[in-house]
Amino acid sequence: VGKTTFSTALIVSALKGGARVVDFTLEMTREERLVKIGAVLCGGRAARLGDFPSEQWTDADWNTYRDVIAAVEGLPGTLKIYQSQDRAGTISTLARRDGADVAMIDFYQRLRFDRQAGENSDEVDKRNAEALALQLPRRGNCCALIVSQLNRTGGMKYGAWLEAFCHAHLHLESVDGTNRVKIEPRKNRWGVNSATGAYAEFEADMAAGRFRVPDPEGGY
Repeated sequence: VGKTTFSTALIVSALKGGARVVDFTLEMTREERLVKIGAVLCGGRAARLGDFPSEQWTDADWNTYRDVIAAVEGLPGTLKIYQSQDRAGTISTLARRDGADVAMIDFYQRLRFDRQAGENSDEVDKRNAEALALQLPRRGNCCALIVSQLNRTGGMKYGAWLEAFCHAHLHLESVDGTNRVKIEPRKNRWGVNSATGAYAEFEADMAAGRFRVPDPEGGY
C-alpha cells in the first residue's frame, strides 16, 4: 500500500521542519532507509540505488549515496537511524536519550513481543502499544509515529491496542489495485475524521518516494 513511502515522506517533512528525528526501522537497513530518503531529496538517480544491493553498486552509485548523505545532513533537522532495536522499552529509552522530537517506528508488527509471566497475546499487545503510543510521547515529550499493518480481514495478532492509545490514526489503502492510495483519518484528536467523510487520494510514486495530488485532468 505504500507504508514505507509514507513513513519516509513523514521523516523528510519533519527534517525539513528542523525536527530531531530518531528512526527505528525494523524492516530495512539503515542504508536502505537512506536510499528511500534520497529518492525524495535527490530524485531518480538516488531512487535507482534501491534497484540493486549495495554490493553491486558502481563508483558512481557510491558517489550518489554520498550525495544523499550530504543532502540529509544539509537539512535543518537531524536524523539518527536504528535498524535492529525491536523491543518497545528499548525504543522508548533510546528516543528519550537522543532527545527525539519525532520517533518513527516502522513497523509495529516487527517488534519482539516477549511475554511476561501469565500474559496472553492481548496483554502483550496492550503493554507494547502503551509504551510506544502513550508513555513515549508523555515521558519523552516527542511525537511518536507508529506504522502498523492490517491483514485482509482488518486485524493482526498485534496492533489492536494502538487505536486506543493514539491521538490520530491514518488508514492507507490501495484504490482499485492501482498506484493510487486513499488516506482516511480514522481517528483525529485535533480535527475531522473519516466518520465525517474526510479522506484524500494520492498517486503513490514509489520510486520517487512521493505521494502526489492528482488534478481533475489527470496531471499533478
